[in-house]
Amino acid sequence: MEPGEAFRRDVSRETRERLEIYETLLRRRQRRVNLVSAASLPALWTRHFLDSAQLAPLLADDSSGHTVDVGSGAGFPGMVLAILDADRRISLVEANGKRCTFLREVADATGTQVSVIEGRFEAPDIQAALAPAGTIVARACAPLVDLLGLVFPVLDSHTYCIFPKGRRYRSELEEARRRWDFGVDIVPSQTAVEARILRISDVERRRRS
Repeated sequence: MEPGEAFRRDVSRETRERLEIYETLLRRRQRRVNLVSAASLPALWTRHFLDSAQLAPLLADDSSGHTVDVGSGAGFPGMVLAILDADRRISLVEANGKRCTFLREVADATGTQVSVIEGRFEAPDIQAALAPAGTIVARACAPLVDLLGLVFPVLDSHTYCIFPKGRRYRSELEEARRRWDFGVDIVPSQTAVEARILRISDVERRRRS
């Protein structure tokens, strides 16, 4: 059994129904809007739903209860995390207007409370509205060294950054450490053997020697 199908079986009936509504809308809108890679659709529950849901346990230390999804795209991971935890405040930041329309449609159809923010994350007004964030999540958004620079203005000493990365995660960490100091926990991925989830904290600019 694929990991995604096991996940589908194990979640509550209510959660499964909401994710199935999400799936139906995504497959329908994919014909007109590029939401995800077409090659990933046959394994949607593994590649997107489980890949997002596996981040949920890593949010536990965020006492603020506010998660910001940077470059949310089709809602991965933020929308899935919101469906799994109705008590968590989740902001989805996405620059593409058509994708924002899709995210709002999913939220309405599934009864999910999220804030969809249309615009580029680096915009000062968006950063001012989000700072400080409790947790930052971002999936397939940018190399780690650039991603830390992008989110740094909304971080404080209690913020966690949770970034799924592929098999190049070691080289991304090495490159990022040339510019940034940070703590990191490296968590195995449930959806890809070579992938890892980076749980980063205490981000500071590295001082030039």
